[in-house]
Amino acid sequence: PRWASSRVGELGHWSTAPSDTKRILESLQLWESKRWIKGYNKSSTVMLMIKSPTSNSVRKIRFRFAADGGMSETAQSAECYACLSAYFTFEKTYNKTTVKNFAESDRQPEGKNLLISEMSKLMLTGDVAQVLGTVYNSTVFPVAQIRHMITLCLSDPNFPGFVMEVEKQLKQVM
Repeated sequence: PRWASSRVGELGHWSTAPSDTKRILESLQLWESKRWIKGYNKSSTVMLMIKSPTSNSVRKIRFRFAADGGMSETAQSAECYACLSAYFTFEKTYNKTTVKNFAESDRQPEGKNLLISEMSKLMLTGDVAQVLGTVYNSTVFPVAQIRHMITLCLSDPNFPGFVMEVEKQLKQVM
């Protein structure tokens, strides 16, 4: 919609929000998203299907573009498609069978449902992977980028304060 603004950040993080507020409508890490997102592009519309990691459910997000700033709706849709297709596949056809097949493909093992307070306790004790299993035992962040990210964080003079604040917030949630 015309009132929303979407962007893909430098490290492959996609977010969309109304242009008049700071509220985030959707926020996704796109690394390895080809396993859980499929896209469809038709004329002035881009639709994303986002698969739940632990169930057969699929959420759908549809963007319909409008001519704006001298750019046609079809050109905006094509630009969105070009950017997002670097991360996941866009299919040519969309129907109920496609959605059902996508929802049932490559389903990850079940994880435990936890309260945020329980998750924060596991994060602080380092027991996340052991208690929660394989669903939480890996990262979708590219391993080759982790060293770069660590270097960026450690070279930021505000990073130690950020880490202390995160730990304090996790303890408050417990």
